Amino acid sequence: MIRVRAFGVAVVAIVVSTACSGGGGGSGAGVAGDASSLETGVVAPPVPKDLVRTTSTVAGASTTTVPALGGFWVSPSGDDSAAGTQGAPWRTLKASTKKLKAGATLHVMAGTFDEVDSEVAWRIKNLNGSADKPVVIAAAPGARPKVVGGHWSTITIENSSYLEVRGLEVIGSATVDKLPTSGIEMHDSHHVKIVGNYIHDGGGGGVGANTSNHIDVIDNYISGMSKWNPFQTSGISLFESTNIGGAAGADGYSMRIIGNVVYGSENIALPVDGSKTVTDGNCIIVDTQDTRQYTGKTYIANNVCSNNGGRGLHVFQSSNVVAVNNTLYHNMQTEKLKEQGAELSVVAARNVVFRNNLVIPRADRKTTITYNVDSITFDTNLYENAFGSAPGTTDLVVRDAGVANPSRGDFTLKPGSLAIDAGSVSDAPSTDQSGRARRGKPDIGALEAAS
Repeated sequence: MIRVRAFGVAVVAIVVSTACSGGGGGSGAGVAGDASSLETGVVAPPVPKDLVRTTSTVAGASTTTVPALGGFWVSPSGDDSAAGTQGAPWRTLKASTKKLKAGATLHVMAGTFDEVDSEVAWRIKNLNGSADKPVVIAAAPGARPKVVGGHWSTITIENSSYLEVRGLEVIGSATVDKLPTSGIEMHDSHHVKIVGNYIHDGGGGGVGANTSNHIDVIDNYISGMSKWNPFQTSGISLFESTNIGGAAGADGYSMRIIGNVVYGSENIALPVDGSKTVTDGNCIIVDTQDTRQYTGKTYIANNVCSNNGGRGLHVFQSSNVVAVNNTLYHNMQTEKLKEQGAELSVVAARNVVFRNNLVIPRADRKTTITYNVDSITFDTNLYENAFGSAPGTTDLVVRDAGVANPSRGDFTLKPGSLAIDAGSVSDAPSTDQSGRARRGKPDIGALEAAS
């Protein structure tokens, strides 16, 4: 069945290569046999017991306070004809969200919600709060409810606004089948916050926002995504953003990707356009925003991108992006990226800043690449064992970045690391990914060393 693309397909010539949804990516080798190209022996960072940390420090990205009591409740053992209280909860997510109004809170209780649908397991449509009365859908206190199912996506949010979804475990079936199921998708929506969710093992992208604006993706853990979707998806994607929902927040940003861990996203399926190479599986991509003449500004900070098939951070046909204090480790596992991609990648883009990022590439992969760009800044980034010279005059190239044990998922800085106190205060978040305060000159990367 032909379907509107979830994360976008765009084609551009780059020297002698083709780029889809933001450029370059994978070779046909191994694809026919459904073989993963991910490096073996690399361990994922540990999943936090409590994913909702609310550590984000950009003013406009603060999460909504969820009351411990009150609101409505839903449980897999409930009844959709019940009162929706804690003692008499509703049963299905679909029916529950259709009953919500502006200012409502839906507490999702423990258990597994498996609401079979040929397209989407849980579709949230035309659910609109307001700036002073947002709608919050959150895991009940102490619970981590599981949401499974769907062919193209598990959760889809459409034509909705002033909505927050937080604390859920969204589980795909990519380990047992080849369904192209994405985790959480947003379409034609604004002022939506995706906070503290654990999204894993799906055949499509982790979190994607299409033709939307004012989207915050905060403190999520995303792993093992993107394998089987022919539309070439990534861990986190902003695609064809559009100017809806009013002006930027008080901080000057409209889009924020902060404090996430993205591990092991990889494309295996060939693209829907019939080409013979995969192209994406990026950790984070800001994708073809110029198509709709998008004017908003995007902030990407305190993320850890580890062992993904595609690039670490990729900006394609987009403008006005600031990426600061991220840690990138051994991405670009897909073989084709050896020639065409890099950990920090900018193609056909303008006004992009890479600052205070800690980059540890694979031995035969590039740290940075730019093509057809204007006003691109590389400042106080640190590269371990990089090829050639750094693109910015204030960047550092070192033999050892002093990261504790990245192959075992530990990205903390060791005492004496050259990344400590080596960053710039410009654009830097005031805390690190774990909530530790950054004082004086910040450390480079997503995690501040203990003082």
